[in-house]
Amino acid sequence: MATDWRLPLSAHLAQQLDVNGLAHELVSRIGARAEAPAWVVLGDECWAWADGEVARGPLDGDVARRAALRSDDGPVFDGDVAVIPIGARGSVQIGFEPGRPDRESVTADVAELGPLVASLVDGVEMYQALDLVVQQEMTAAVLREEHIKLLMDSMTDGLVVCALDGTVTGTQSRAARDLLGDCEGAKIWDVLAPDDPAMTRLAYEQVAENLLPFEVSASLLPTELERDDRVLRMSYGEVVEGGEFVYVMLLVRDATAEVAAERADAERRQLTNIVSHLIADHGGFVSFVHEVEELLASLREDQDEATLARRLHTIKGNAAIFGFDSVASRCHALEERIQSGATFASADREDLVASWREALGGISAMLDGHGGGDLLLLRGEYDRLCIALERAGTPEPVRELVASWENDAVRDLLVTPSRQAERLARSLGKRVQVVVEHNDARLPNAGAKMLFRNLVHLVRNAIDHGIETPEERARGGKAPVGRLLITTLREASAFTVSVQDDGRGIDWDRVRALASERGLPASTPEELFAALASDGLSTRAQASEISGRGVGLGAVRQACEGLGGTFDIQSEPGSGTTFRCVIPV
Repeated sequence: MATDWRLPLSAHLAQQLDVNGLAHELVSRIGARAEAPAWVVLGDECWAWADGEVARGPLDGDVARRAALRSDDGPVFDGDVAVIPIGARGSVQIGFEPGRPDRESVTADVAELGPLVASLVDGVEMYQALDLVVQQEMTAAVLREEHIKLLMDSMTDGLVVCALDGTVTGTQSRAARDLLGDCEGAKIWDVLAPDDPAMTRLAYEQVAENLLPFEVSASLLPTELERDDRVLRMSYGEVVEGGEFVYVMLLVRDATAEVAAERADAERRQLTNIVSHLIADHGGFVSFVHEVEELLASLREDQDEATLARRLHTIKGNAAIFGFDSVASRCHALEERIQSGATFASADREDLVASWREALGGISAMLDGHGGGDLLLLRGEYDRLCIALERAGTPEPVRELVASWENDAVRDLLVTPSRQAERLARSLGKRVQVVVEHNDARLPNAGAKMLFRNLVHLVRNAIDHGIETPEERARGGKAPVGRLLITTLREASAFTVSVQDDGRGIDWDRVRALASERGLPASTPEELFAALASDGLSTRAQASEISGRGVGLGAVRQACEGLGGTFDIQSEPGSGTTFRCVIPV
């Protein structure tokens, strides 16, 4: 039996729906499953589905007549209409076209839901009754009455009631005691965050002040925690008595299996994404893996904060390009912690390496081998060729050309950033044409590869900060599709890499103001450029997983200057920006 149309029948769902919502959802799914008009009858009311629309009204006519047709043996047919009982509470009716061949199988599918739906209706009414009691009648005396405790103890989710000063009252359901322990008299922040209760306490005190809507302030409270190898999820409600906010109600449930399923699903999606990148760009993928391995090995707890931030940011950006979402998220979390004042410890590096190893998983064997389309020259063959050319007195320019083959082809190194630009633009609702002019160049030396590792920062900045949305470009009189040009050029004494966009340009007034706030000189164009490329300065008000840390340009500048080169920026507001690195050869 197909499962995609069935209701997720559970006690948790019963808390979220009223009877009307349940009937509306049920008739919609059954009608879509049967591809025929459908009716759900509960008591004296009817919910009818036809052509994707649901109408609610009193029970009358043929629907009322058929509602009385019941059989202990299950569904009955009134002509071409199947009548399926829902316990003693009502029925489902499906109007098939005459002679439809699958009406028996469809009816049998729906009939399997009958007892479950009847149970869910009871659950909905039970939770509604409990909510009404809790919201309108809850006082300290009433909460301790035995019949309320019995009702709470019958709930699968745990219920805890807290005073506004954070003290856990004696009102705890049995499920809450099983999940959190008997915490009567304790402060709720010590229960939910025993290792670091300060932030949870501040959030709870903001809830108790009642200055903001409850949903807004309660959103800052913990919603998930791990306790004794179980994952618990929490939600919160306000208890009002006589129009006055008097208690905070905490609902807690064991979500271990749910979280495990979510993680397994995320891992499957990530693996699919990673393999697709591996197949599309085997050489680039292998280079990426080696680069991340080197960067992970270079992370140390005694590093200066700027170097550490640049390396984490580079790992995050490259991991996101190749689908390693779990690694990118872990890097982002570490950035958040370090920015808040925490120190980077060896345990942090071990956790990041473990996340990387887990994500790399079973695809390691797929990293060996060589893609087609190019001639593979073994190292020994290459060395013999160089010796033969030298002995033959081959002209110097030819020998220099062959010697350059030892270095990576820029063409291969630019595949990854150009593809990332296109993917990132789509995710941001932007359109961009990426043009790569590699001019058949090769890296001038092995050290220049570090520059290309950091090229991802320029590409992400160009798409996130520079290129506008089609609507913004139209208002500015531009074509809806932005242009990103990545160029490399090898000359006699210099190797140049540039990234140019035709976006909004850099807001130099904003850069000047931010530089002044940080005590950086910003009176000349050169000083403005130096400020923009300094670590920690970003024109983005809030950092995201894409950009905004203020370390990307600093990483590129450091890589460029580390090779003895120069890094400069040219930008015209409204016209675009060009980043250029020139290194000597």
